[in-house]
Formats: sequence, structure tokens, C-alpha cells
Amino acid sequence: MVCLACAPGQGGSSSGRLCSRSRSSGQNRVLQIPLQVLQTSQGGAGRGNSQGRPDLEGFLQFGFFRTHGSASFAMDKQVAGSQQDTQGDSYLASQRLPPGLGLGAGVEHPMNRFQMRATGKLLSRGAIRRLTQWPPRFKEARVLVVGDLIVDEFVWGKVDRISPEAPVPVVRVTDKSLRWGGAANVANNLRAMGAKVSLAGVVGADEPGRWLFRDARRKGVKTEGIQLDPARPSTLKTRIIAHSQQVVRIDREHSEPLSRERGEKLRSFLRQQACSVDAIIVSDYGKGVVDELLMEEVRGIIRKRNIIACVDPKVSPFSMYRQVTAVTPNHREALKAAGLDAAGSASLEQVGQGLLKELQCEILLITRGEEGMSLFLDQGHLHIPTVAKQVYDVTGAGDTVISVFTLGLLAGASPKEAAMMANLAAGIVVGEVGTATVGQRRFMRVLEQAARLV
Repeated sequence: MVCLACAPGQGGSSSGRLCSRSRSSGQNRVLQIPLQVLQTSQGGAGRGNSQGRPDLEGFLQFGFFRTHGSASFAMDKQVAGSQQDTQGDSYLASQRLPPGLGLGAGVEHPMNRFQMRATGKLLSRGAIRRLTQWPPRFKEARVLVVGDLIVDEFVWGKVDRISPEAPVPVVRVTDKSLRWGGAANVANNLRAMGAKVSLAGVVGADEPGRWLFRDARRKGVKTEGIQLDPARPSTLKTRIIAHSQQVVRIDREHSEPLSRERGEKLRSFLRQQACSVDAIIVSDYGKGVVDELLMEEVRGIIRKRNIIACVDPKVSPFSMYRQVTAVTPNHREALKAAGLDAAGSASLEQVGQGLLKELQCEILLITRGEEGMSLFLDQGHLHIPTVAKQVYDVTGAGDTVISVFTLGLLAGASPKEAAMMANLAAGIVVGEVGTATVGQRRFMRVLEQAARLV
């Protein structure tokens, strides 16, 4: 079997698409194409027509398009029960951040370690109701996002036949759309939650880059930090979608490091903005914007201003992301940073605590696709199960996680509460096809509904 879209870190493709794994309940089916379907021999297991090509029925029957069984992750009392630390009876803290790490934090308070105390149910009704106090404060947050700016292009269509030239579907295009991707999607998530956002990065002096610049300005995001570089094409990711299933992705990008002039201009912008923001989010997609010099600038700002700085990393030398507030890798990235693969003998707990110590950061939040996420602090770790009822597309889910997690910390939530909110927000966006965001009103409705269901 060839898996088209495995969740990161589960031993399959790193495409970022989620694969619904088979579970004991038998409710979820795996999105796979049997090799036989791709074979042209008439005697094989794959269905073929008289010319030996797999026909449309064969593609549909064998799961070329995503099939959505009822999910086994419904947020009910079983999932919402008490979550115990696998290393003992300790639980992560539910108390708020120390003074000096919230909105308007100044240099008068040291960066204290996050504390921890015993707590009850992870997703009890009272715990979820307490979460509702934080989103209204998001509008006070001032966040600078720096990193790789990407334009996501979606080509929507329908399939009613297989090509006579090759065993591939023929997509009849019905619509096209452009959406913010990469660091821009982080900014869009923050904006949707009501925060005041400044965006910094580099795009090409081409139509995708100019569109992103114009659209960001139109939606109220500060664009003074966006550079238009005629020598560097914009990163454009084109996804062809048929029947809610991504058929293929085409990447057009330039991932070489920025020129010395562009890099210095970007770092200078960070220095200028340091006094007017409450947090910095670094979104590294490996396209050349984030490097050691940029991260050193961020660390310098942390030392001077004691603000929150969160990083969504790519698999670079992870030491580059050291000494920040929080790092949010996915499972695959965390394993690779630890020198392991999905079949490695080390447990996730060992990997997480090892990376936390190596990076000297306050928080490590590992996103794990359909397995939820794991939160690591010096005092212990906690697993938070997913609450996604259906997974259509995980494009940009990590952007939603780091956005909501950062806003939660800024609002005064504990790391555990911030992670719970990020988990709930991610559960919303993966239920939509394409790069998606969740607005504050909708998020509040979800929180209130969740409190009633528990």
C-alpha cells in the first residue's frame, strides 16, 4: 500500500496531510492507494478497463479520494477525563504565568520558571469554562510575526474520468483561490483572533507577492516589515483539490538564504519594533529567511525586553532555536532533531525532555496530528488528546497552534490552558479544506459548547 498522506512523525510522508489511521473501532479508514490500482495489468487486483487502465470506479473504491468514517476523537467524557503523567502522579500547573510574561511585560520582572501543582480533570467542565476568560483579552495583544511568507493557491475541481494518457484523474477546474501561507498564515490566525499584528519577511516583486502585500494591508496587518525582492520569486504552493481531496501539490520557491542586505534590513526592523510588541513569533518553513543571525536578534530582544518569543521550527540544527519562550515542532521534526525516526526506541517523553533541556526554552509543545499534542515543562509533561471530529486537511494547523498558544500565554493563561485552547482551535481548522483560520467569536462558541458537552 502507498500512503498518500501520513501525519508527520508517523513514519510516512512529510507532506503535512493527515492520514486517518485504522483504529480498533474500525470507524476510520486509511487514505491509501493499493499498488495494484496503479498497475496496468488486466489480471491484477486493481480494477482496469479494456485498455488495462484503472477506471474511475477503481480509484473511488480503493480510496483515491478521502473517505470520512465517523471519527473516534469526539470530545466526550472518555476523552475529557483525567490525563495522568506517564512518569508518575504529577500534573502540569493550571496556574497563570508569572508576572512579567503577560501583556505589557517589562524588564522589571525576571523570566521565572513556570510552576506546577496538582490539578484534576484535563478537560473538565470547570476547566473549559475557565478557558473562556482568555480569548476576550486577545484583542489587547501586539504580536510581531517574522519568517517565511508563502502564498497558498488552491485550484478546485471535479473528477469524472481517468486520463487515457496515464492512470491519473482528470480534474475539471471550477474555481481558484489564494490564501496566506507560512508566516503569513500565522499572522492571519492572530488577526482572526483579534490581535494587532505586524508581519515581517520577504516576497518577490511578482503577482503572488504583491497580492499578499495588498491583502495583508487591506485586512489591517502592518506590512512595513515586508520586503519586495525582485531577485527572489515568491514562494507559491499550488494545491489541486478534487472532491475535498488534494490530488497533487506544486511548489514554486527559492529557498536560498537571504542576501546580506535583506537579512540586515529584516533584523533592523525587529530591533525597531521590539518596544512596541508584546510577543514575537518566528515561523520557519525552511525557505531561507530564518537563520542564526535572526535568532540571535530575537534572543537579544528577549534579554532586553523580557517578552514572549515562540518558534515554529523546521528541521534545521535545532540549537538555532535555543533560549526562547516556547518551541512548537511537530512529532516528525522533534524525532529528527533528536536523531531518531518514527521507529526509534526512545519514548516521546525522553525526546521531549531531552529537547527541552537542549534548547533551554521554557516550553516545548510537540504537535502529533491525530494523537493530539504533548506539552513539556521542566517540571513534567502532559499529553492532550485531539478533539477533532473529522480531519479534512491539516494545511496550516501548526500555524493555528502557535498563534493561539502565544495569545493564550499573553492573555495570562497557564501553559496547559494555552495548549488546550490551541488544541481546540486546531481541531476546528482541520475540519475545513484548505488553509483556514478560526475567528474569536466562533472559537468562543466552541469553548462554550465544549463546556456543555463534558
